[in-house]
Amino acid sequence: MNEALRLYVERKIGKGQKISWCLKSYLSCLLVLLVSAALAFTLVFVSSMTKAIDSTLQSLGSGSIAVYDTLPDVEIEGSVKKTERAGGLLYSKDKSQIVYIKGTEEDYFTPDISSFIKLESVENNTGLKGIRISRIMASRLGAHLGDKLTVMLYDTALGRVRPVLVFLEGTYSSGYNEFDSNLAYTSIDVTDGQIVYEIRCEDVDKTLSKLLLEGADAVSYKSLYRSIYNNLATSKDLLLVITILVAFLAGFFSISVSYEYIERDRRDIGGLLMLGFEKRSIIASYRYITLISVGISALVGEVVGILLSFLVSPILSSLDITRYPVLQNYVLSFEIVIPFKTLSLLFIALILSSYLSLRFALTRRVFSSLSSALR
Repeated sequence: MNEALRLYVERKIGKGQKISWCLKSYLSCLLVLLVSAALAFTLVFVSSMTKAIDSTLQSLGSGSIAVYDTLPDVEIEGSVKKTERAGGLLYSKDKSQIVYIKGTEEDYFTPDISSFIKLESVENNTGLKGIRISRIMASRLGAHLGDKLTVMLYDTALGRVRPVLVFLEGTYSSGYNEFDSNLAYTSIDVTDGQIVYEIRCEDVDKTLSKLLLEGADAVSYKSLYRSIYNNLATSKDLLLVITILVAFLAGFFSISVSYEYIERDRRDIGGLLMLGFEKRSIIASYRYITLISVGISALVGEVVGILLSFLVSPILSSLDITRYPVLQNYVLSFEIVIPFKTLSLLFIALILSSYLSLRFALTRRVFSSLSSALR
């Protein structure tokens, strides 16, 4: 492309033009912008929610790795928490619920975990053992912070169930109903069940290999919650494929954009012909104009989608899921994670589709429109 056509292309994509002209010119690409915004919004939300569920499985489940009964004497790069698991029945004044109780030591609730599950606590001056339940459970039981509850636990030594009076010293909300519906925390002195060591670490596979070599009965959270983890991975991959396909199809809209630009610039095109420019060069110029316009619109759309994610996230986090049962199977409280790699694939798919549609499939149509403009 020679210098004159290069300047012509820059002029047509908005360089040196008034804002009003640019807005009117890019109005043709509004559909591309809206599609990109919607797809980017969806990808950001799904990626953020998937990461939140992954973190929840580690924080409220059994850590990154669960070691049963005995912990081998190996060096572990991470935190280790001893817990004891048992099933039981939790009673308020007039209601009851089956619960899965995790007995913990005093240092279990680190600031990170407390912040993650949004733990709210009150001081316990009663001398009773404390219990922490989800706000969903508290709502079902009609219980409030500071109430006294009774938990029925099986005692191996006695060979029977025994009642334990506990003080409701905390409520939490992870935003994930899988745990919030039945998981309660109390002192490890209260429970009588299976010992589980929860290990939280960065390199899960390496640490797991060490433990297994020492003969430990250990399992990673990905295996422990295999069905949930596989569903997350499948849903994420399927959404990525659908998103790329939609973006690819949306790219064919560039044919319509190119046609509008050619119709708009009939006189300018006639002037270029009179100046001696070849039809092939003019067609190539409008391919560049269209691709650049579509690319800019796609980028703006992705930015809009990301901004919408940040605006909507606090609204979802503030919703009371006890009032909206349909939302209890979703994580609504999470930090926004921007999947740059996936968004890049979205952009590339749209641009590639636009290029192919302009370069090969519909070249004749573009040439016909241009020929009409030159008459």
